[in-house]
Amino acid sequence: MAILHGSWLPTQQRFFVWAETWRRLEETLTDGWETMDHPYCLSADEFKVLPKSDAQLDLSLLLERLQSRWRDHVLALPTVMENGRIYPQLSGQSQTADSVLYPCRVFGVMLPSSMALKLLTGLPLGADASVVGSDLRYWSHMARWSLDLMARGKFVPTVSADGSGAIATWHLLLNSAVDQARLRQFSDQMPLVCRLYQSLKTQTRKSSTTKTTKSKTAGSKTAKSKTVAPPPLAIGFPEVASPLLQDFVASLVAAKVRDLAQTQPLPVTAPLSKDLPLREWVGALTQD
Repeated sequence: MAILHGSWLPTQQRFFVWAETWRRLEETLTDGWETMDHPYCLSADEFKVLPKSDAQLDLSLLLERLQSRWRDHVLALPTVMENGRIYPQLSGQSQTADSVLYPCRVFGVMLPSSMALKLLTGLPLGADASVVGSDLRYWSHMARWSLDLMARGKFVPTVSADGSGAIATWHLLLNSAVDQARLRQFSDQMPLVCRLYQSLKTQTRKSSTTKTTKSKTAGSKTAKSKTVAPPPLAIGFPEVASPLLQDFVASLVAAKVRDLAQTQPLPVTAPLSKDLPLREWVGALTQD
């Protein structure tokens, strides 16, 4: 049975969804120390038939984005190494003392904030929702928290400046003791795997390359070959939970408020000052 996983990627400002299922592995998974494709990760063709396997799930949003937004991302996962072979573990397996974190490439669908909110709030949270992984279930609860914050008006419009001009955004307000306590509590409950998605800057080991240089002498030209050593295999430290969660919730709130603002545009006759670009500012708050 396939299990859905996912997490928020703050650098891309996208929610990444992928799935895994058990299958028989080949005897040797990799010949060297390099980022490997997760052998249990579903391919695009397998992902297409996933909604048919569970009637409780509405994964139409994922299927709509499958062709245009099928991407890969590196994730550090518990892995067992035996006799030079690398065996990633499934999410439900108990971790052993000799498990290590190893970078694996998983393939899935990238969702913008508005679609992520719709998907996550539509996931079943009951005991029968075994197809939903613990990480995705966590983000589903946090998406529902964002709806609670929106219902209580915990956002304000802001404007900031950069080198190219002004930026109009919606800012999340967690200015009460209750919301601050919830942020700390929810951050402590974040599954570790949500913090192990590697940033784009993390170096991964690639095969060594041979660089050819030419040296000139007085009477001849010679070519010298030099082998360039690959960068070391490495994974980044886990993301700090609180900023990651706050960025996720803020993005969902901003996306939902923009959608609502587009359905209720500012009247043309609204009494706004002509000395300030208020109408342009309000219009920018409804755009991505």
